[in-house]
Amino acid sequence: MAAAPTTEIGEAGALDSGLDAAVRAFRTAAWAWLTVVTLLSYASIEQPVAAALGVLAAGAVTAVWWLPSSPACSDQVRQRLVTAELLVGAALVAADGWVYDDGRAQSFGGVWPLAGVLAVAVRSGRRAGVSAGLVLGAARAVGEVVVVRGEWSATRVLAVASTGVLFGLAGWAAGWAAGRIRIAERLAARSAARAEVAAELHDGVLQTLAVVQRRSDDPDLVRLAYSQEAELRRYLAGPDETASGDVPVEVLLRAAAADAISRFGLRVEVAAVPPLPAMPAARGAALRGVVGECLANVAKHAGTDRAVVFAEADDRCLHVSVTDEGAGFDPGAVRERGIEDSIRRRVEGLGGSTTIRARPSAGTTVVVEIPLEAR
Repeated sequence: MAAAPTTEIGEAGALDSGLDAAVRAFRTAAWAWLTVVTLLSYASIEQPVAAALGVLAAGAVTAVWWLPSSPACSDQVRQRLVTAELLVGAALVAADGWVYDDGRAQSFGGVWPLAGVLAVAVRSGRRAGVSAGLVLGAARAVGEVVVVRGEWSATRVLAVASTGVLFGLAGWAAGWAAGRIRIAERLAARSAARAEVAAELHDGVLQTLAVVQRRSDDPDLVRLAYSQEAELRRYLAGPDETASGDVPVEVLLRAAAADAISRFGLRVEVAAVPPLPAMPAARGAALRGVVGECLANVAKHAGTDRAVVFAEADDRCLHVSVTDEGAGFDPGAVRERGIEDSIRRRVEGLGGSTTIRARPSAGTTVVVEIPLEAR
């Protein structure tokens, strides 16, 4: 288990390197296009020396990112490089009205300044990305005030504001996407590690626990074996949540089973037909409570220590049943003990329905159907 953090760190480092490589490719392509556009638009350039210096400065920053030592450089050096890139990008944006004449068809710098925003966003997140975008928007405003001057029409104000908004949105989107990718990568790494552990546990520990349950005469030892098996199977069922924050249904069911084993000493078998969906946390907690209450009723009223939780899903609904082979009851003659208040109302709150199948001395089955989408 101690190797897991190292694995995740290694995966995170590889992911960051991949994101940096993507931004580096974008930066390089943007600089190549900047060079081509500057050459083709030479007739519209009023300050050729400044234009050449700007293209060279952008090219120098682009080249530094390709140095072999750049991916492994310290965070401090990298931060300085990103700062320099933002400053060059801001200078290109601010100098737009000074370098080109009034008849220009494009902006000086093109999309190259966006590379600095992306570099900040993919490493530091959405807020930092938005802030970097707003820096470029402010540079555009400064350039309009200091260099272009003239009257401020509604169209001009909108154009300046759009620059900041677009750069800011790009920073937000890049930071959000990088964050989601990191979450997905982390969950994938954990799932891979979990699969490796599962193979070893299934062939060794779980079989040993099953033997203890069948052959031991010590009730406390049997109960402990069941409890440990339930916890292991709950772990092997998968991560506690997906990249979107939802909770896998199988994890919820095995968690409810583990709770019942620990609290009541029940022997609970969970049979799940894949694929099962994931549910939002609030709905998942309600489902876990429903199954937990069903198992509690088995422990309190069924006169048996065994129960089976079965689950499958179709395109519309999740179907979950809790079955015991205990004393059962006559639904027509006996009030459904606790089911009306503790189970049926919870299920109805999820937009679902509950069916009780019971006969005296023939056990009880509680069937719950819950729509996959909240109504």
